[in-house]
Amino acid sequence: MKGKKELLADILFNLNLVNLFKRLPLRNKLIVLNYHRVRPDDSHFTTAFDDGVYTLNVDEFARQIKWLKHNTLILSERELIDCYRDGIFIPPKTSAPCVMITFDDGYRDNYTLAYPVLKYYEVPAILFVATRMVNTRQVPWWDVIAYLTKRCSKPFINFHGRQFPMGDQKKEAITFFQLMMKKEQYGHTKYLLPDLSDACEVTLPDSDVQDKEILTWEEIREMAQKH
Repeated sequence: MKGKKELLADILFNLNLVNLFKRLPLRNKLIVLNYHRVRPDDSHFTTAFDDGVYTLNVDEFARQIKWLKHNTLILSERELIDCYRDGIFIPPKTSAPCVMITFDDGYRDNYTLAYPVLKYYEVPAILFVATRMVNTRQVPWWDVIAYLTKRCSKPFINFHGRQFPMGDQKKEAITFFQLMMKKEQYGHTKYLLPDLSDACEVTLPDSDVQDKEILTWEEIREMAQKH
């Protein structure tokens, strides 16, 4: 089933509303498009980790990149720096909106799925890599929360005096724990992952499972050199 972002993208393309993009008051402006993960085109694809960081599938990503290639000016990092003078963005002399494509964190599918599309259309992108994730080969906490909750086979869990139904309501539990990690002080959440592991009676993901989700430095260097 498609998420809200994917459904919105389909509506915009089918109704041709993307043409409004070119009519917006975008002179002297820069639009930054941020992605995290890209899914395979397999309709049966599932992930053991967080579904929320998957923006769209490869086909949808390719459609977006193709449209951006023909309707906007996509800037590279160097071009952006060249346009930045005295704290002001001064765009190139063009009537097309200026766009930057970025990816956060450093997931493996940035290399295996997104990079071939970017290379095919000769489109630049910037990856903001979480170096600690790449070095330690450990997925972020939001992925661990999703992993533990998804694999829980209990009908409900008790966590710090509160009961959470599992079953069909796992998504609500994942959202709750992720918001808890974001909003509460570190002193209240530093043991959240091991405590959730105990409550779910699910072991933390092993190193091999996590390693497959994360870019390697070799892949990062290849993209930096050839893109």
